[in-house]
Amino acid sequence: MALFLQRTDFEYAATQAGITDLEQAGEDYTNPHTQAAYAVWKSVAFPLGASATPPLAWLNIRGGKAVGISMTRPTGPESPDWAKRRAQGWQPSMPMYANVPGVGPEVQQVIRELQRQRQEEGYSIESDVEQYRSGELPKAAACYAMQAAGVYPMRYTSFWPFKSKIKSCQPAEALTKAVALILAEIERSKAQSTR
Repeated sequence: MALFLQRTDFEYAATQAGITDLEQAGEDYTNPHTQAAYAVWKSVAFPLGASATPPLAWLNIRGGKAVGISMTRPTGPESPDWAKRRAQGWQPSMPMYANVPGVGPEVQQVIRELQRQRQEEGYSIESDVEQYRSGELPKAAACYAMQAAGVYPMRYTSFWPFKSKIKSCQPAEALTKAVALILAEIERSKAQSTR
């Protein structure tokens, strides 16, 4: 998780919403409904992949109403004096991120796919820099693009750079995966060049 919103923030919000089954098996919740709520929370808590960047500000909430904006993160549920603040009517502050204006649903889908690869599959720019030094990400993107174009699988599976098999998917999903992989490669190569 990011430095700014932690799992404790989700669990506090979940208990306030009446979700009480917070038992975990590793990183996931054992209850599929709790896990689904957590996935939705992450997508709202970190819009457009914002988990790597700090929020612009924090919206302070008291008594269910926005009462101010703070440039630094105010006290939250993990702090020792939270019970006192909660008794005074304070609620966890919400981060405010800058979102890209005018982005269409297709671009949002690509960003969500890149975010899914990071949050669900555990990839990161740092791990990509360490693991992929032989063009694996653009090769995988090319394979998904060929799949979307209807190219016979035997023609592109030999280029697939990973031990696991390429996932068969509909053309739109294959293109989304291809573009997300290209973005991951751009980020990886930029990070590599700054080392």
